[in-house]
Amino acid sequence: MVLFHEELIPVQHIQRHHKYSTALQCYLSLQASIAKKNLPEWCPTEWISYYCKNVWIQPRNGRISFGPAGPRPDFFHVDPHWYPAWQLASCSDIPVLHPATYSADRITEYLFKYCSDQLFLDLLDLTRTRSNMYPKTEDWPRHTCHVWDRFSGRPLARFRSGWTYKTDYSWHAEWYLHPITMEDGRIRLSINSTSQGKSQIWTRFQFNVDIPWHQECHGWHGWLSQACSIFNTLNIPKDKWSDYHFIDELVLYLDLCTFDHDVEDDFDTIAPNINEHDCYLFLHPPPRFPGGFPDIHAWMSGNNLYYYSLDPNGKSVMTESQRLSCRPPPIIANVNTDGRFWNSDVYDLISAWQEKKGFDPTTTGFARSLALPIMEVIYSADDGHFEDLFEDTYSTSPYTDGVGIGDEGAMDVDSRTPHSHLQNNGSAFSRFRSVDDEDVEMMVDDVDDSLFMDTDWKWPSDRW
Repeated sequence: MVLFHEELIPVQHIQRHHKYSTALQCYLSLQASIAKKNLPEWCPTEWISYYCKNVWIQPRNGRISFGPAGPRPDFFHVDPHWYPAWQLASCSDIPVLHPATYSADRITEYLFKYCSDQLFLDLLDLTRTRSNMYPKTEDWPRHTCHVWDRFSGRPLARFRSGWTYKTDYSWHAEWYLHPITMEDGRIRLSINSTSQGKSQIWTRFQFNVDIPWHQECHGWHGWLSQACSIFNTLNIPKDKWSDYHFIDELVLYLDLCTFDHDVEDDFDTIAPNINEHDCYLFLHPPPRFPGGFPDIHAWMSGNNLYYYSLDPNGKSVMTESQRLSCRPPPIIANVNTDGRFWNSDVYDLISAWQEKKGFDPTTTGFARSLALPIMEVIYSADDGHFEDLFEDTYSTSPYTDGVGIGDEGAMDVDSRTPHSHLQNNGSAFSRFRSVDDEDVEMMVDDVDDSLFMDTDWKWPSDRW
């Protein structure tokens, strides 16, 4: 381990000096990930994890060092495994910026010079905020869009693609319930006296966007690359941009309630009366709209999702008297949405990036240049408001669709509309000023610098 005998700058001090900057966050994430990837093989990174709080800046040259946890900074990713290996490999020898040159223009020019489009989109994505939604049933939107208003559920845009799902089970469900998928798509679970005393028994249906590039390029690349164009098309003011989140995964859960939570001061298992034979729980395929999007309202209603049977083929439904005798566990349906949203500074930065690349950010030219699928904008030209894709009624049938591709509610995002809100609206850089050498000195506090890892360390040539 190489020791440094100089005062290092905690990365939190850099952030505090500049307040918040998306460009700086991207730069720190890139450099820290490269530095972590370049750590020597003998460094015990397998059991000593370095996070953003372990990042320090060498004031003389701006290089990254890892060491003890410093003042807690605003979060940024330090994970070389997040990026495709070839991306960081191509950046392993790029220079670093001196702390005194941390200005908006300098950092954006740096990112423009050394980042590919894919790497830049990855860096922007890492500035996201995750949004796991658990709304009331009546608040769930009735549409198949991939971008929603995270407060109202109103649809904004969607890909011209369907959804697929896969079934997953908790460990206890796999081990004790022996799930079997029947020929007609039903799932059979065996409920017996052993399984009834176990916790964390659930089955889930995980829905993902059915797009070939989803796994390799990440679905949110498609959104980030054309978000400014969509905001422009719908004349959405900048202060509302962060209200929209991108959804590419929904999970429907069925939880088997195998514990009695009503017993005071204790958790008692429900005493089963299943002694001589199993009973069987049959799960129907989850209700879906055309295109595969789950019908969340039908799911949360709990109707026609499952049934119990004493027949291993499920040809008969367990009678009420049999249910009272066997006491199979109750089931609760739930849903979780894995979404993400970005602040307006991110969209400012992607807009500036596109302009530097020669693209008009109010069109989809940049997304098309990356061969990313173009999104449909959901818009009602009659009253200037967003349009719901489904009628205000529950639909338990998987064969009910609202607006298809090319309907009135969908617009071409390249149609020309005023976009004054994209001009002179303030930049992500307006709160981001440059630093001189005197400022750097002021950032250096009395830091215990006896245990720091030099990320630029190399084996001596005469090692052997």
